[in-house]
Amino acid sequence: MNTKIKTYKIMVDSKPFANIRGSIPAEVAKKAASKILVNSLNRVRFSIQEKTGKIRHYDAKLENLVRPYHKNGKLVKYRIVVKKMGKQVGGTYPPDLGETSVDPIFTFFPRGEYEIKIIKRLGKYCVNIENCLLFYIEDNILYLEYIEKCQSSGTVNLNKIINYARLIKLESIKLADSSEILDGISMSIIFILATGISWYNQSGFISGEENFIEEKKHNLELMNLTLNNFLSKISNKNNNNIGKFIQLINKYGFNINSKVKDIFKKIKELLKNNLLNEDEIDILKKILFFIQLSSIISYNPELTKIL
Repeated sequence: MNTKIKTYKIMVDSKPFANIRGSIPAEVAKKAASKILVNSLNRVRFSIQEKTGKIRHYDAKLENLVRPYHKNGKLVKYRIVVKKMGKQVGGTYPPDLGETSVDPIFTFFPRGEYEIKIIKRLGKYCVNIENCLLFYIEDNILYLEYIEKCQSSGTVNLNKIINYARLIKLESIKLADSSEILDGISMSIIFILATGISWYNQSGFISGEENFIEEKKHNLELMNLTLNNFLSKISNKNNNNIGKFIQLINKYGFNINSKVKDIFKKIKELLKNNLLNEDEIDILKKILFFIQLSSIISYNPELTKIL
């Protein structure tokens, strides 16, 4: 007689774990831990329902997941370790933010690595990580006021904010894009002229589906123009800074017949690697301001990411 074997599965609403099952909760936890290792996540908390209906909560922290297993003095394999938790993490958000509480934000921005101040007032939940980022939560929406490289890159920190907002089941993230690569050098303009979309667009932040489609179409046409044709679309092209900018791009192997996207991909690379001197940075600031003033680029900086 065949006996149906009950299986257990992850209870959290998370696509990466949707099909993870096992004959016992510990087996499911280990499979989930393996998946976390593959995806290089910092930490995931998940829940498994047992036969009795009881829900067990697990904490899988990357640095604690794997332990070396030795036999006769030789490394044989790695054990996957998960921590069973006594209570559910999360719950109705925002949680109590008293001194003794542990908010999920510390999963992504650990104490000791980030200086974080949590402020709860006027019905808002505000997080200020000094010199890194500032955001607040209101009506199930996270409003990102400021983000900067700190401990990790800006991209890594942005992804942490996105994952945090998903963990606490927020509706969306909203922001106003004023990003800069250096003081006075617009990141959005550099990225749009190099790739057709902004840095935030790459992470799924858009000003509305139809707007984004039209913006992208327009900007892709711009970036595929020659520099000469691009400049012809800008008013007051006799500006003295244009001549200096052409001298700058000549230095790095381009000319007025080069495509805009190729020029700005190179500029993005030079900025990333700190290869421009002060005079060149000053020229770049002035030409970007000139381009921004012309309104030739189509971009609405009021952006939303639906979670």
